[in-house]
Amino acid sequence: MITNDKGVIIHSIEDDGVFVNSALKVGMHVRTVNNVEVSTSADAVALLKTSTGQITIVAEEVKTVPEQAPAASVMGSTATTAPPGVATGGQWGTNKYVGSNTQALACLGCLCFCLPGLCVLLCPVDDRDVYKSTDNNVYDAAGRCLGISYPAGNVGFVPKRNDMKR
Repeated sequence: MITNDKGVIIHSIEDDGVFVNSALKVGMHVRTVNNVEVSTSADAVALLKTSTGQITIVAEEVKTVPEQAPAASVMGSTATTAPPGVATGGQWGTNKYVGSNTQALACLGCLCFCLPGLCVLLCPVDDRDVYKSTDNNVYDAAGRCLGISYPAGNVGFVPKRNDMKR
C-alpha cells in the first residue's frame, strides 16, 4: 500500500498473500480496516499487523493507479518504475538485512551459546526488495534511502535476474 493525495492505495497483492482471493484489486482506495478509518499506509499496515481473526477492509476503485507504484513485472530488469521520489533508470534487486528472522536466530543463539550466539547478526538472513539508482544509492520499495551500494558504500545489492520463459 502507498499513500498519495487520494489516501491509501493498494499497489500490489502478493500471489501467496492473505488477500489473493479477495475482492481487493490493485489501484483500490482503502477507506477503513476493521472499521477504523485509515489515512496513511503506515496506519493500515499497523492495523493489519495487530488484527486477529477476520479482517474487514472497505475499499473502492479509483480511476487511475499511482504512477510511482513499484510493479512486480519490472522488478529484475532496468526499471521504468522506481520507488516514490526516486528517479527511474535504476535496477531492482535484493539485499540482506537484520529483520525479524535474523533477530529470532540471534535470540536462539544467545540462549544456546551465550554472547557468541550474537554472531548471527553479522550474517543476516532476511531479504527485501531494493532499488539501486544510477548514482549507486539503494532505496527500499517505499523510497527510503538505505545507503550506497558496495564496494564504495555499506549496503549490499544483488540484482534480480531476468528469467526468460521457455
